Amino acid sequence: MKGGSHDQTKMLPIKAGVAFIYMGAVEKYQVDPEILACGINYDNGHKFRSTAIVEYGMPYKMPESMIRAYKEEDQKNQVISHFLALLCRPS
Repeated sequence: MKGGSHDQTKMLPIKAGVAFIYMGAVEKYQVDPEILACGINYDNGHKFRSTAIVEYGMPYKMPESMIRAYKEEDQKNQVISHFLALLCRPS
């Protein structure tokens, strides 16, 4: 997927596109994808060839009940909101 670059000390907000891409993969390819957050930190981010540290979160799958609910046109926005809340909760 895609990410952003910044020099803040916190993670950028997760946007709805993550959930739409996830559900698009489920619908188009009939797969059961996982979301894996990752971050790259540098010991000196403004220096060429500084040391990079890559950190990974825990893999996350959308519950089957949410996938079924997403298929109902009137529930899509609610499912997306709930999914983002699950992804953004502190671990």
